[in-house]
Amino acid sequence: MEAKLARNDEIRLIKIDEPAANIRYIGRSDSMRASDDEAVWQILRQHRQGDLIVSNYALMGVFKAKWSDRASYFLPAIPDNTKPLEGGVTINGSVAQAGLNIGGRVTEVILNDTSWTALPPVPLANRNSIQVQNFSGVDIKINYTALSGSDFGVFLRDSSERIYMIKDSIVLYARSSLGNASVIVEEIA
Repeated sequence: MEAKLARNDEIRLIKIDEPAANIRYIGRSDSMRASDDEAVWQILRQHRQGDLIVSNYALMGVFKAKWSDRASYFLPAIPDNTKPLEGGVTINGSVAQAGLNIGGRVTEVILNDTSWTALPPVPLANRNSIQVQNFSGVDIKINYTALSGSDFGVFLRDSSERIYMIKDSIVLYARSSLGNASVIVEEIA
């Protein structure tokens, strides 16, 4: 089995299993933290049946299948290593390894309700993802700009977290909705 990590707007993790030359399972998840036993996978099975290549999605293609149960969603296909699927898996866009390659860093950042604060003040070099955890007791807003007077932003509610697959060249800013808020920022490089 081969696991590839992909980065784009939607799919964050791709897994491929080829139990025989004529059978291929492709699993896609929009979560980088998806485990094989979580029901967060979209699973496609391709198999050669005579001269036909048959493609079917588990659970009609919704992201609610378990990768560990991938074969159970389909009628059995007869393994045949003499009639392989031709070609490989084609992934449009770029594919790059994401996750912990070099190291990581955790930073506590204090926000206020009057100005935007960079998350974190100095980005980790070669960062490929950032996670913001808000357990401060108040909601915060996250934005890509620190323009004064701007009140727009994506809400991150108290007791929640948000993950961004972004490089160190992109800066996130945040501000508290009321008073001061302490948030935890985890960066992975």
